[in-house]
Amino acid sequence: MVSLCAIARLLVVALLPLLFSFNATADEMTFRLVSNGGNCNGCEWIAADGEITSDSPAKLAALMAQGRYGSVVFNSPGGNLVASIQMGRAIRSAGYSTSVGETVEDDYGWHTTQDGICASACAFAFLGGTARYTDRGKIGVHQFYNDEAISRPDDQLFTAIDLSVNQYIEALLMEYALQMGVDYRFVLAAAATPPGNMHFLTESELHEWKVTFDPDSFGPWEIETWKSGVVAFSKSSDGKKTATVFCSDPRHPKLFISAIGTNFHEPFDPVSSYTTAVDALGLKIPASRVSMSEENGEYKLVLGLDGLKLAELKKADSLEVSAFNYAPRYAMPYFQFRLADEGAYENIRIALKNCI
Repeated sequence: MVSLCAIARLLVVALLPLLFSFNATADEMTFRLVSNGGNCNGCEWIAADGEITSDSPAKLAALMAQGRYGSVVFNSPGGNLVASIQMGRAIRSAGYSTSVGETVEDDYGWHTTQDGICASACAFAFLGGTARYTDRGKIGVHQFYNDEAISRPDDQLFTAIDLSVNQYIEALLMEYALQMGVDYRFVLAAAATPPGNMHFLTESELHEWKVTFDPDSFGPWEIETWKSGVVAFSKSSDGKKTATVFCSDPRHPKLFISAIGTNFHEPFDPVSSYTTAVDALGLKIPASRVSMSEENGEYKLVLGLDGLKLAELKKADSLEVSAFNYAPRYAMPYFQFRLADEGAYENIRIALKNCI
């Protein structure tokens, strides 16, 4: 009988040559620090293009260590499976986001992205992003494989121990995906697709399996009872932000936003001289009707909604809360909440008819 320790050692050896690539002839992955020339959050990123190799994690880590870029944009057919997982974990540890797209130079010498691909092993590296976007590309998955096995498909190359190792690898991939907050069906889709094929995830699969993920996006509005009335609320995808609309009397509705870990500090304080007003739910709210407090890393904003017109909520495409028009540009990433419009009119209307 082979011990678990022996199988573990074999597992390490077996993983080294594993590929997970749709095109093994691609150039080795390169990393570039690029910018679109703007002065904004997201205007700079790390462009990761080519096939993932065993050297890729160290090269990526060296750039991320500079701490100036918060996003990695992948355009890759895949490559080394172990390296892709190492990259994904490093990306998550650094708090970077990921997206898909080919980074190209524009007419002005800056950079932009066009449609790209993140397939095979790249898909697992992509999962490391704290936020994950596929607006400019596709995510593809298939089975991991070994070059020797692919070149000699009819030979008897594997033993019972090899089968055990494969099961360990599947378990590791499943564990990794779950740790990244992604549904196990992502790994099942890869396991069900032969190496010579590619399953490109549909929009519904990307969303339902949480392969794409925006931690700052708010879900549909709901209502819940509170004291002697009800409130309308909406939560962000990461559960760290909550928006609540309520009233203590019909004349004075309020919007309360709780944000855990948001990087507010004095220059971004709505009641400071840096910000004169805040746009919220279709209203321009003067700083005098905005208050902010902080306790144990949780920031609490209360905005007076006097003059709120429910009819405007019914036809609104976006219910953003932002000081964009009234504060320095560098403050924007720290004071912007993209509230959902789904269920806003119906539930806020109920809350404002049943004040607490």
